[in-house]
Amino acid sequence: VYIGFTIGIFLTFFVSTNFSDLISIRIAAGSGLAFLIAQNIDIQLFDILRKKIWFVAPLVSSVFGSIADTFLFFFISFYNTGISWISLALGDLAVKLFIALAMLIPFKLIIAKIKHAHT
Repeated sequence: VYIGFTIGIFLTFFVSTNFSDLISIRIAAGSGLAFLIAQNIDIQLFDILRKKIWFVAPLVSSVFGSIADTFLFFFISFYNTGISWISLALGDLAVKLFIALAMLIPFKLIIAKIKHAHT
């Protein structure tokens, strides 16, 4: 997470940020901070719940991580700019939640294959 955060911040700030545009700076900062916080939430929840029923840990950690990531990013980037950030955030969150649900099937298949290989 920290290596990904460092690389992401470096690339965002030094490759794609227009320093003469405040929103561009806010997007870069929001992206990095949201990633760092959301990934840590995701990891902590997954670790706490991983001994439960197979789908609980990835589903719960993905949902809470996605909520944190989405709302932190859009709030930091677009709050008080006149941009309808809440509707953008809700649309983004809907896509993230759909992907999290859709990825449960391959996750289950991979876990089943790993368990089968160890038996």
